[in-house]
Amino acid sequence: MLRHAPGACKPKPSPAFGLARGVRLCEARVREEPPVKDRPPLVLDTNVFVAAGFRPSSASARLIADALNGRRAFVWNRATRRETRAVLARIPRLDWARFAPLFAPAAEFTGETRPGDFTLVEDPSDRKFIALAAAAGAQLVSSDAHLLSVRDRVTVEILTPSEAQRPAGPAGDGP
Repeated sequence: MLRHAPGACKPKPSPAFGLARGVRLCEARVREEPPVKDRPPLVLDTNVFVAAGFRPSSASARLIADALNGRRAFVWNRATRRETRAVLARIPRLDWARFAPLFAPAAEFTGETRPGDFTLVEDPSDRKFIALAAAAGAQLVSSDAHLLSVRDRVTVEILTPSEAQRPAGPAGDGP
């Protein structure tokens, strides 16, 4: 069930977390989710951040709001953070500082990832995201055609932002 959550923001290190149009993410329509423990963590491809920045009412923005508000766990590593930050820095209407609170040290995955195991993903720059999801036992969320085209050939669950917003099944087994 969707609900509007204008006052549901928990204090964050950056309370003025805004989007390209000046809308606070916590004011986006959000989906009520089961507790985080019932859902795998998310790895968010860079295109999710870009979509959220330009479309505050998008599924991408709702996923990021869920992660900021503790409704969904988010996991990152240095390689995915580096790419996300570099891409956002190249887009004038987007600002890294708006998304930086998601990249808290507690959410960092420091274990080994193996991007070389995912050569069936055509774009080498996408392999870091799928490798992180595999190593962390996470769902990968992306709108990238290179990643979505292999989802029936890998063990990692790759979802579009809209698919990731669907409620978990009765056993918490995701969309």
